Amino acid sequence: MVWPTRPLSTPTTQLHEISFNSLEIYSELSKLDTTKAMGPDNLHPHLLKLCADKIYDPITCLFNYIMNTQLIPQEWKIHKIIPVPKKGDLTLTKNYRPISLLSILSKVLERLVYDKIIDFVKPKISSSQFGFLKHRSSLTQLLSSYSQVVDALNSGNSCNVVYLDLAKAFDKVPHKELLFKLWMLGITGNLWKWFQNYLVNRSHFVQFNASRSDALPVLSGVPQGSILGPLLFIIYINDMPNEISLSSIYVFADDTKLIKRQCTQDDLSILQSDLNNLLNWCNKWSLALNASKCIHIKFGHCTSSSHLELGELPIKLQDSHKDLGITVQSALSWTPHINTICQKAYCSLGLIRRNTQVHHNRITKRKLYITLVRSNLTYCSQLWRPHLHKNISKIEKIQRRATKYILNNSTLDYKSRLINTHLLPMMYWLELQDTLFLIKCFQNKYENFDITNYLSFSSTNTRSSSSSKLTYKFSRTNTTRHFYFSRITKLWNSLPPIDLSLSFNSLKAKLYDHFWSHFLTNFNSTNICSYHTIMSMHQTHVIFLFFCFQDVHTIGHNLQHVTWKKFILIPPSPHTVTVTVTCCKASIIIIIISWPLSL
Repeated sequence: MVWPTRPLSTPTTQLHEISFNSLEIYSELSKLDTTKAMGPDNLHPHLLKLCADKIYDPITCLFNYIMNTQLIPQEWKIHKIIPVPKKGDLTLTKNYRPISLLSILSKVLERLVYDKIIDFVKPKISSSQFGFLKHRSSLTQLLSSYSQVVDALNSGNSCNVVYLDLAKAFDKVPHKELLFKLWMLGITGNLWKWFQNYLVNRSHFVQFNASRSDALPVLSGVPQGSILGPLLFIIYINDMPNEISLSSIYVFADDTKLIKRQCTQDDLSILQSDLNNLLNWCNKWSLALNASKCIHIKFGHCTSSSHLELGELPIKLQDSHKDLGITVQSALSWTPHINTICQKAYCSLGLIRRNTQVHHNRITKRKLYITLVRSNLTYCSQLWRPHLHKNISKIEKIQRRATKYILNNSTLDYKSRLINTHLLPMMYWLELQDTLFLIKCFQNKYENFDITNYLSFSSTNTRSSSSSKLTYKFSRTNTTRHFYFSRITKLWNSLPPIDLSLSFNSLKAKLYDHFWSHFLTNFNSTNICSYHTIMSMHQTHVIFLFFCFQDVHTIGHNLQHVTWKKFILIPPSPHTVTVTVTCCKASIIIIIISWPLSL
């Protein structure tokens, strides 16, 4: 990128100056996390928090002076790097993770600047970016991206996904180009000059135990360990999605993937063209793609032997890849991911047991289990929630063992242990998470994720407490049938009417009570079919019909004209009947008819 020699154009909308008042400073000082480590100045956050009511006035004057003069104290630009061991040979530097520590006061100032500019910056951030911003998440990115894969498979097509790796992206951002993009975004005037001073003349040193290295200058990159660093990075790569024309791009911080449905060989050529455009963008803005870490996965049946390239290097074709912490397989089987998280859960549970005593009260042990074990088991479960009995048993087995540890009792049966610890069975808990996420979506808790693109109500009034049911979409394969947007329809329709005008916390409490009541009545620890709420909420009958219909669409049309008495089984309310065609060969049709019990 060549730095422009001519004056920069004036952005349409601008933010050129900010200031702070005493109340804002006092609020930030009062909210300081006292568990955070000190920076190079050895000023502890606990001291600042204790003295907040005495020092907020002089700090207000100091911060406003810094913003007006665009001069940041040099001591606030020094990073203390603490190497934290990962795994492997600890004599190798690559097996350490660098943790950057900054002055606490400098981070207070950064938080105030962030809060002042975020409302101006956020509407300008690409909808393809899901990271580092409130109301955007890894879950919405994963569901959005893999819904495209599922749709392709459901249509009988294949789908190509390319996972890209930006090499040391946060460390390689050039400061001049970043300042250029800040200006073009609308950050101008004194505020732009402040960012200019904020980025330059920074240095860092490494401290390991009592040893300390010499300080070296930081010549590029966004400040590590800072509040503003992540926001500056996503501003820098904000125009990257504009280079993609016909494929779909999804970004979470620097994790990027391209998705393209393949109907013909030309679709692969289109994906290759978008990859070339992305590579050109990286070269223009001084970033690099690490070809050795870029992965290509083909989902579905694909007979093409063509490979994708990054420059002149082929992109590795693999069957699986870890995407935002989720192990994804080309067959969209979640068994490898479930095996991985179960193994980690056992390790975490073992760690808790080794570091707590038998006499510790059950409340403490329960909190440790929920925080360190169950939270990891449920991360993005909306994407991968198990439906196979073997995987359900694996997940539930962990909680079986955990309840024995919490109560220090192996004689009680599993259901009694759950009641004593007030824990829902894992599958109940995962179904509850499915439902709560959907409620968040309907209540517009997410910005760049529109749930109406994937689901629709049979009733137009989504804010009503009346019996609004979701419309079920036909799925061709078992994989697509158990994907979130398919399975949540059945779960939602089986629940009592939900009034979406109530607050999220109120609905959460009501739903938990409902799931708990259902657990007490229907759960049987020896019957895996009772592990799902939806299974016992419905009466289901399988009927074999012998008709001569041409296809499924004809079946659905003709069922509207079939009288229920011809089936012998008459449901209590024909309007709430669910009819699912599960098999159609020749003139034999297997139809499942189900209706909810009174709740």
